Amino acid sequence: MIQSAILSTDLDLLPPDAFWVSNDRATFVRTPSAPGFFWANYMIVPHASPWCTATQLIEGFRQNLDCAHIAIAWDSDAEPSHMLVDDFVQMGFEIDHCRGLSYPQQEAEPHIEESANHIRSIESDDDWQRVVALQQQMLGKNTSATDRKLMSKRFQQFRSLASHGNGFWLGIFNDEQLVADLGLFVFNGIARFQQIETHPEFRRRGYCTRLVTAAIREARRCFGPIRIVLEAEADSNAISLYQKIGFEQKESLISVFKAPEKLI
Repeated sequence: MIQSAILSTDLDLLPPDAFWVSNDRATFVRTPSAPGFFWANYMIVPHASPWCTATQLIEGFRQNLDCAHIAIAWDSDAEPSHMLVDDFVQMGFEIDHCRGLSYPQQEAEPHIEESANHIRSIESDDDWQRVVALQQQMLGKNTSATDRKLMSKRFQQFRSLASHGNGFWLGIFNDEQLVADLGLFVFNGIARFQQIETHPEFRRRGYCTRLVTAAIREARRCFGPIRIVLEAEADSNAISLYQKIGFEQKESLISVFKAPEKLI
């Protein structure tokens, strides 16, 4: 059983055709509709896994997942040693270190500062197109057409989840320009933030704080005093922002990955 609230909700947010199989060594995740998406086709290592070397983990991945890439994540109670991570670095893998944060269920609702900017639920075709455009902009100019298409497909899924009452997507607007947006979805009693983004030209103006605060209040209104979690890069300045709102660090998550072209 996966211990991490972040990893478990990651699985819930995968495309409908995703499936996973677990044994005492690992959980193997596969998504036929998105074979090139690393974190839809990957391996999650539990605390008690007998695979304890980089060689064993890579071989286990290859034996159980037919992928062009390699992507491995450790559960929150199974953080790999520095030596093991260094072994992967020496093999040319990239390392991702994230924090899982949680908003206390009994914490009072955060206060929203008054603002002339309008926060609203994303529902119309035009608003969803604005969301996808901003999210794709955040990917960077060098992002491949394949990755942009993949993101568009993911947002079709997010829109479907929102329309079926599994959560919502909010945006904050400045004169009808979308300057920040985020999603929040609920699975098995856990509400998970998704894709919190602010337009580069509108950062450090409090938009993200107001939007996250509004989302917490909306989640409480729709789902009651539910557990609310989010994920942030370990070295991200956003962590201090989330802590000021009331979030607490609960998980440390490490993953390694290697693109197909680097496996040659």
